[in-house]
Amino acid sequence: MAGFLCLSRVRHNSPGRSLSAGNHLICWPCEEAIIVLVALFLLPYVIETSVAAKVRPHNRVERTFATQAELPSISLIVPTYNEEKNIDTKLQNLFEQSYPKERMEIIVVDSSTDSTPRKVGAWMDRVPNIRLVTEPQRMGLAHALNLGYSAARGDIVIKSDCDILYDEDSVSNIVMNFADPKVGAVSGRQKLRSGNDVESGYRELLNKKRRLETRFGSAYIVDPFCAFRKSLVEKIYERSASDDAELAIKIRKKGFYSIFDENAVFYEQTPKSKLERLKQKQRRAQGHIQLHLQQRSILLKRDLGIFSSLIFPATFWTVVLNPWLLLTVIMLAFGEILSFGLSPVALTTLLGLCVGLVSYLLGKPKYLAGFFESQMALLVGWFVLILKGPSYMWTK
Repeated sequence: MAGFLCLSRVRHNSPGRSLSAGNHLICWPCEEAIIVLVALFLLPYVIETSVAAKVRPHNRVERTFATQAELPSISLIVPTYNEEKNIDTKLQNLFEQSYPKERMEIIVVDSSTDSTPRKVGAWMDRVPNIRLVTEPQRMGLAHALNLGYSAARGDIVIKSDCDILYDEDSVSNIVMNFADPKVGAVSGRQKLRSGNDVESGYRELLNKKRRLETRFGSAYIVDPFCAFRKSLVEKIYERSASDDAELAIKIRKKGFYSIFDENAVFYEQTPKSKLERLKQKQRRAQGHIQLHLQQRSILLKRDLGIFSSLIFPATFWTVVLNPWLLLTVIMLAFGEILSFGLSPVALTTLLGLCVGLVSYLLGKPKYLAGFFESQMALLVGWFVLILKGPSYMWTK
């Protein structure tokens, strides 16, 4: 591609906007193409930040439940697959929550081949508000969640992965948001259970983005700790690898807000090695790419306000388009360099990529390292999605 755009065999210098290098002709349009593509890559970030600085935030009323009698009943859905090492700690953590136990039920949806169901059964013998839903065959996370949500009796359903733990007030904090009748979905804030500068940098950038989006009414939420108004829950696509975001978008389409609450803290263990972390993130990237393509009809819909006019288009651009813009920029820059066209634009582009790669390898500065890793995950996720389809069956 780069050679086609940039290079032509000549025996002498040709007139026009070009520079000769040996027996090659380096065309300025290739440099201009790189500049344009880089500008397009950055465009959604610039637009979202600029609009945030000028547009008046949505006036969402902060409310709380006046008395304990007003608190909604909740159903915590815990999907499990071979979690014999984690299930006791998880259930103990849920029962240590400050939310009233008489307003809470726990539903474990299990497809394990180890002792997980036996351990859940031991808890059921001691505690009345635990139920076990058994899957005869493992069908993936979305299928397990569909079973759990359909079995739930609570006013609020909460997705609670088995490998995440909460502060004592996390469940109470996330539920309090539903005192506002316009709120339909809420996600919490991740803290890492093990130190990782790259992942913490990515998460902090993501949290800044979701705080901003929440100020304008609705955020694009992505977390293993999410709460939904039960009356609004729809069946999730069973090959989905982004069930939380999918359900939140479906709820937003009904006119309710999906928000981020940084006081609803959860702790998650993330892979320590770069390779394992990239595998995890590219699987998640596949899910978000697939979801954006499925939900593209909401782009610029007037009745959904700023969510469909700015927030979803910005995430659509960064998830669906930006990986290909980035790949094209890399190909153009390398093509020009390899053909001895050492232009300032190509060199600057490759230098920027090298800085990002070094930052990722060193883990510092963490914001740049986290951003670079997320772009790699999107690019890898696109190729895996095209070649194999979505990885909706998570590996341990």
